[in-house]
Amino acid sequence: MDAHEREGMAAVAGMADVYGGTSPGYWDGNRRRWSECDTVLFRHNGDTFRGFVVAADYGSQRDSYTVRYHVAGGGSEVVRVLDRDILVY
Repeated sequence: MDAHEREGMAAVAGMADVYGGTSPGYWDGNRRRWSECDTVLFRHNGDTFRGFVVAADYGSQRDSYTVRYHVAGGGSEVVRVLDRDILVY
């Protein structure tokens, strides 16, 4: 990992510390990934939610994640999101 990547990881970790306990994921040398049990911010149908990764499917081009999140008014919903829909900060 070069200095630029280390600086980026430090910024991600700092933002997570300040704004809450969401996971910044990890860099696998090619792209950012998240693991089961990570808490993430993600976009779905134009809105932003905080959820819990219940399953990760790592693909060769794109990763997809099954995420459970709280629904206002009670209950929860489980959705499938792509890696590009998960926010790092």
